[in-house]
Amino acid sequence: MGRAAYEPGKVTVHTWGRKAIYQYELKAGRLRLTMPDGKQKTFLKLDSVPPDLEPKPLMLGQAKELPDKRVKSIQEELAQCNKVRYDPKLGATIDSDNTAYLIKLVQEIGWIDVPRFGAPASRDAFLIVQHSFHIPLMMAALPLIEQDMKAKRLDGKPYAMLFDRLQLELGKKQKYGTQLGANDRGDMVVMALEDRKNVDTVRKAIGLSPLADDLRFFEKRDGKAIKLQDDE
Repeated sequence: MGRAAYEPGKVTVHTWGRKAIYQYELKAGRLRLTMPDGKQKTFLKLDSVPPDLEPKPLMLGQAKELPDKRVKSIQEELAQCNKVRYDPKLGATIDSDNTAYLIKLVQEIGWIDVPRFGAPASRDAFLIVQHSFHIPLMMAALPLIEQDMKAKRLDGKPYAMLFDRLQLELGKKQKYGTQLGANDRGDMVVMALEDRKNVDTVRKAIGLSPLADDLRFFEKRDGKAIKLQDDE
């Protein structure tokens, strides 16, 4: 999903820094949409939004105490999920497999919280969620990651990264500036911020360094300057 700007007869959609323009005509309850590739689709107006289309958090299982043997097994499985993610031979399908595994697990035993599983396992679970782009799973995990952060069991980075990515997936702007994307020219940019002037204030509130420090790190690593999308 992305951020959209509406004009008469035209919608401009920004999805992870890339722009697409859709032409439309609305007449007698019918929407005729011309896609960026020139193809057309026609839609009928509904009286209300179907409940199934409203994003809702995934239902999690009850967070019960587990035998030490099961906890250790889950810790090892989560670590392995993220280890194999960086195997180029496996490709993007590993994220889908990891997401399916984690959804089944948390529906059974609840979120992978720090008190029961430890910080490393909780971070491993967060990484699976972050790369899942599965909105119900993201919505379910975010408040529980925030809970561990506020209790100082986790640092603020997992919370900020998941918060920002979920905002962008819901078509909104990010708060902490953790998410980078490519613009229409292929240059890396910081995706749109909801409050650019105060971004370092909100970052500091959860223990993050100034945004400029992060950008210097990526610029040094990749050898390319990174702009704010708002500057374009």
